[in-house]
Amino acid sequence: MGEDLTKILIAIAGSVGVVIKPYVIHEIGPKREGKARQVIARFVQRVPRFLLLKNRDELRKIERFKNILIAEDLTKLMYELGKFKLLFYIKKQTYAFTKEGRIHCTLSDESKVTIESPDDLFKIGMDNVDCKALGLPDFRDAKKVQMMNLMKRSVVLK
Repeated sequence: MGEDLTKILIAIAGSVGVVIKPYVIHEIGPKREGKARQVIARFVQRVPRFLLLKNRDELRKIERFKNILIAEDLTKLMYELGKFKLLFYIKKQTYAFTKEGRIHCTLSDESKVTIESPDDLFKIGMDNVDCKALGLPDFRDAKKVQMMNLMKRSVVLK
């Protein structure tokens, strides 16, 4: 990774009072012609990480940092759920955001719900979760197979 990029990232963090050491900064993903690689910074404490995420919009107002995007590093599952933006097509939901790898949303009745897994989608009234759309295997089919195997075993045990 270029020395200039490390200095830029340290300057970005420093502009909001966050200290980042060069050894926690890593490039990720493949090299692509004409594009910079994504960079990830590892935080040991939550406070500096949240401070940086909280001030990311303010940082983009600074001319030097206007083309830099700061985002949370989410698991593939949470990224897919977030991509649906907590399924805004469900009219029960009015607001959603991600924090600490979880998706938090406010429903139209002002109740708050945290989504940590596809099972939690039932909390917002989704009775039929499209596992394929989330890039997941259909767990219900796996449960049926597991139940059938359990029934076979119980018959054998009798």
